[in-house]
Amino acid sequence: MRPIDNRLRYTSRQFHPDNSIIKVGAGLMGGGFTVIAGPCAVESRESILTIAKSVSADGAAILRGGAFKLRSSPYDFQGLGAEGIELMLTAKKQTGMAIVSEITDSTHLPLYDEVDIIQVGARNMQNTELLKELGKLRKPILLKRGAGNTIEELLLSAEHIMAGGNLEVILCERGIRTFEPLTRFTLDLAAVPILKSLTHLPIVVDPSHAVGTARFVPQLAMAAAAAGAHGLMVEVHDHPATAMCDGGQSLSLMQFGDMMRKLRQLVASTVETTVEATSTSKEQTEVSSLSDLRKQIDEIDVALAGFLRKRYDVVTTIATLKQEQGLPIHDPIREAEILAKLMSGDKEQDDYVKAVFAAIIEKSRGLHTDFCRVDCGSSPQ
Repeated sequence: MRPIDNRLRYTSRQFHPDNSIIKVGAGLMGGGFTVIAGPCAVESRESILTIAKSVSADGAAILRGGAFKLRSSPYDFQGLGAEGIELMLTAKKQTGMAIVSEITDSTHLPLYDEVDIIQVGARNMQNTELLKELGKLRKPILLKRGAGNTIEELLLSAEHIMAGGNLEVILCERGIRTFEPLTRFTLDLAAVPILKSLTHLPIVVDPSHAVGTARFVPQLAMAAAAAGAHGLMVEVHDHPATAMCDGGQSLSLMQFGDMMRKLRQLVASTVETTVEATSTSKEQTEVSSLSDLRKQIDEIDVALAGFLRKRYDVVTTIATLKQEQGLPIHDPIREAEILAKLMSGDKEQDDYVKAVFAAIIEKSRGLHTDFCRVDCGSSPQ
């Protein structure tokens, strides 16, 4: 491999930003393997809420959905625009998920104030004026690699954003154009380990756009996880056959759930293998394990704090709805269902998770009680 361009300053592994949040996309990419899922384009309130609730239940942490779509044909659906952003924000409020949506023009920036991650699509990867505007923000930017661009050009595009002061960049490999006609693009999985050797930035893989056919997406998703990607970006639709955009490459809700079950097993086994391999080298462990593990804990804690804040907002909203509908604060069946979903089969780990989530649930129950006493003027039933 030839030496990388010496103009790479902020994206290189040698760059150590004071703010470690860069590695985790404002806490949204931290603490493990992250899955971003949702439709290519937001089509309706009912559809986006159905998809959001389903993918969240299956383990996706971030909801994707396009409001402004750059299409090859002027006659294809080009998104709902500002209305699409509003529908994404509604899904965010109802599920507590972070959201990511593509921006196509810097004049739309005011619409993205409450969007957690702004996506730069493959067509705009080298739109330097747009990248410079995004460099003025302090918000995660998910930067997709162009279909005809090299790894070095992807990093240079990230440099345009980071040179402006925004260090929160997430890189996305989504396939490159080759001579192969049986797939939409060719997924360059070699880019994952190469990028990891060159940059400290998180890397996600979009298998949906790469292969273009839903039936092959799960296999490529597994391959991306095995290659060391930090996360996935997958297209999911409640009715792929009637989707207004990229239905052929979108997983159904059932297909996504099945993929996530297999993916969890793969990621867990990969982590175990990594731990075993690390433990065989005493010298390596003595040199780096403590500081590396502390960094991992810091990243996990940042992510946990962010999700706990989102959970707090949802809990207070639920408290209002329960009071209005005269529902009891304590729902033991629901609480048992939550804990059951979190179990992995490892007794020691499950005991730890149970203890932590029991405390979270107890605190949430207390918030409901306090909320009703203060805002409702009566004791809960």
